[in-house]
Amino acid sequence: MSDLRLSDAAAQPAGPSAVLAAPAIATCEDCQGLLRDAATFDAVMSEAAPAAAVAPASPAEPAPIPTVPAPVVDDVVPIATARAARRKQWPIIAMAVGLAAVAALAVWIKIPRSADLVAINLPAERALEPRFTGDHFDHYRPYAPLRGDHAREDIPLATLAELERAHRTADLIAALAATGNLARAHELAAQRTDVDADTDRAALALAAGDPGTALELAARALATRSAQPSAHAAGPPAAWWNFALAARELRLPRVSRDAFRKVAALHEPGWSDEATRQIAALDRALDPAGAAPDELRRRADADQQAGKPALAKAERDEAALLEASSK
Repeated sequence: MSDLRLSDAAAQPAGPSAVLAAPAIATCEDCQGLLRDAATFDAVMSEAAPAAAVAPASPAEPAPIPTVPAPVVDDVVPIATARAARRKQWPIIAMAVGLAAVAALAVWIKIPRSADLVAINLPAERALEPRFTGDHFDHYRPYAPLRGDHAREDIPLATLAELERAHRTADLIAALAATGNLARAHELAAQRTDVDADTDRAALALAAGDPGTALELAARALATRSAQPSAHAAGPPAAWWNFALAARELRLPRVSRDAFRKVAALHEPGWSDEATRQIAALDRALDPAGAAPDELRRRADADQQAGKPALAKAERDEAALLEASSK
């Protein structure tokens, strides 16, 4: 057995290390085991070598690019025709760009929309007799006479805050007045510069018990509105309404009646009917033994000197109507 191992070792290529190690290998059992393992490994590698030669390792080749069939062109469009078609598309493209620009501008300047309107649940009856110009408060609600020390409506604070946030100033002034906060309503009204500002100021003056100031403000509102190109032929109804109330409180019933007649002639739902009832009440309350025309004219002269031109005119008009009715 040992002769075979020595002969196998002698058959290997000779080298310095092989010559020195051969005697030890023949007598070493562990070395003989290692030689058997090496022989087995050598046989396995010899069988794998041909396969490796057949399929040598090589870099992965890229996947082939699929070919796309060329589109089938049925008809060839002349260049002139294609250019003409493109010219026809330019107006459509320009219009689309223009609409997009308008939409962007509308967002930028925040055009008021219906979403800016604030929903308010008002009581079925109004607590104040004057009229305000706010969109919500100019809608008719029957007037409920005072039932207590102060005329008030229950409007939540959240609603007042929402009106302020939405910049609904006219509605906010009316709401504050309706809830009894006349001081704050006056502050906001003093900041307004629009054509309806004096109408609301007149309403606040009436709510505060100052018919003289209310009449001056209502008359100024009527004069301002009449100068507007789009003004109503009969003037703003709310201004006439407040003027009529002020004249009634100043004991100028005939002037008040004429102002209420202008409102009644407009046929506004609710307001015209109430104006008609006001006219009937004034007719019943006319006192033939009231102020004489001469007395009214003296009062008018004094009020003119005091810087109350609208009141002075109303007193002269009352004198003239009184004289006309007595004929």
